[in-house]
Amino acid sequence: MAVLEQEIENEQNTNAYLFNLLTETGDALVQAIIKTLQILGFKQIKDADKELAAQGIEKQNREDLQIHDYETTLLLEVKGIKGFPCDDDAIAVQKYVVLRMREWESVKIQGLTIINHQRHIPPLERDNTLPFRQEILDIAKEQQIGLLTTWDLHRLARSFVQNKWNHKQIKDLFYQVGRINILPSHYEFIGTIERFIESKGILGIKIEASSLRPGDRIAFKLPVIFEEQKCESLEFEKNLIEVAEVGMLVGTKTHLTKKDVRIGIHVYKVIYNKMEE
Repeated sequence: MAVLEQEIENEQNTNAYLFNLLTETGDALVQAIIKTLQILGFKQIKDADKELAAQGIEKQNREDLQIHDYETTLLLEVKGIKGFPCDDDAIAVQKYVVLRMREWESVKIQGLTIINHQRHIPPLERDNTLPFRQEILDIAKEQQIGLLTTWDLHRLARSFVQNKWNHKQIKDLFYQVGRINILPSHYEFIGTIERFIESKGILGIKIEASSLRPGDRIAFKLPVIFEEQKCESLEFEKNLIEVAEVGMLVGTKTHLTKKDVRIGIHVYKVIYNKMEE
């Protein structure tokens, strides 16, 4: 845990916007999110307050940000809070969606709430499993609102940069409703880590879906980022094999260390044809 926290802290030196996603509130948080969205490839991002100020309009409550890259316009409400989001924190963006639908005479508008919850607590010590109450999740789905924590946005941005993903692989995530799952479109779930022999650098992967071959690129959903590597070889019952099928527990070499590996971590196959779209 301490090593992972140190990795996060190191980001502050070269990527302040990523650090600010986890600590800030107000305009500082909004600006960090704008920078992150730009890194992820969004182009038409508007700061609603600045747009209104340019028109000479002040003290009017509207959404924080707008994304106009695609047919559906996204309205973003951004909040940094000490604890967990209440209903109004999470769902307030919907009232701005209704206002904009009337103003722009369009129904192609959707809300997205981005919350920096428990912002005074180190990110790995926060409750990241259920930051939104089930009632909030249910309402968000009913009202077609996306919910995203800044911790998940931080993880997405770091994975995007490290693994050299492209914008097409992550853009649709921001149009999901309910809590957003930050899995990119070119990842296919294949199984979970069941064993780890640290002295030999070997992982035991239980194949639960699809298949796996030597030469495939795989990704591990680690606590902070998605870590990718090439699958150099596969072993099943002490024999090298050319394809791992569902139900097999197969071994493969890895560069991961004890600090990275957790039993139960999800493993994905990187689908190259989707990467090249």
